[in-house]
Amino acid sequence: MLFARYADPVLLVGRTLLAAIFVASGLMKLVAPTATAAYIASYGVPMPMAAGVAAGVLELVAGLLLVAGVQTRWTAIVLAAFLGPVTAIFHNPCGLSGAEAQLQ
Repeated sequence: MLFARYADPVLLVGRTLLAAIFVASGLMKLVAPTATAAYIASYGVPMPMAAGVAAGVLELVAGLLLVAGVQTRWTAIVLAAFLGPVTAIFHNPCGLSGAEAQLQ
């Protein structure tokens, strides 16, 4: 492979950039759990405080695992399984119009 010697640093940069999204999101949920719970409750999700804390912990831990390169495939599978329903519930543009729909 022509660029084989650069593969590991490039993977680390990619994992770090991807993980930054989840670490930041997880920290925001854990730093402001009341605001997170209020947002979750506005969508009718039961036990919003527990759901917010669980989501924050999952995102934070998964992001750190990605950066560390530990069990990256399993971490990605767990994140994908988590993000499927979360995207459908919280980022569904159905029923929105104008700028709200474009933000989703």
